[in-house]
Amino acid sequence: MRIGGKTGTSEKVVGGVYSKEKVMTFFVGIALIDAPRYLFLTILDEPRGLPETFGFRTSAWNAVPVTRRVTGEALPLLGVQPWTASTN
Repeated sequence: MRIGGKTGTSEKVVGGVYSKEKVMTFFVGIALIDAPRYLFLTILDEPRGLPETFGFRTSAWNAVPVTRRVTGEALPLLGVQPWTASTN
């Protein structure tokens, strides 16, 4: 499905200073990119780096895959069909 979006990763403030250990990640996705109709917002508080993310904990490694799974299930229920080259 043709979805566009923007990632964000921010350090959390702990004790009045930015923490290097604690982050929040975000992803805002818009579907369908050619004719926007749906907006998806994923926020993860203090995600952990995992072996499958090579230890990374930024939005691209956690919030984006979560949004991909949610939209993959939700959009067909809303009548949105997967994009193919022949649909374009």
